[in-house]
Amino acid sequence: MIDIEYMALNQLIKGECDLCLLDLMLPGIDGLNVLQEARQKGIKTPIIVLTALTDTYIEQKCYGVGADAFFPKPFTFSKLIKCVDKLLS
Repeated sequence: MIDIEYMALNQLIKGECDLCLLDLMLPGIDGLNVLQEARQKGIKTPIIVLTALTDTYIEQKCYGVGADAFFPKPFTFSKLIKCVDKLLS
C-alpha cells in the first residue's frame, strides 16, 4: 500500500473524519482498496465513492465492499450535498 492510501486509512482509523469522499481513480491510489481495507478494519465512517467509472459492476463492487453511496461523474452537487446531509444526520 502506498503512503497516500496509508494516510487516508490512518485518518479513518483514528476517527478523524466524519465522512469520506473517495475517488476510485487517483494517480497512484486505488480507492477501492482503501474502501475495502477500511471496512475490513471495522471502520464505520460513511464513505461516498465519486468516480468516472460508470460501469454497473464497479458500482455493485463498491456497495459490496461497504460504500455508503456511489456517485458516477458527472453528478449534481445538490444531490451530493443531500447525501452528505443524510449520512451525517
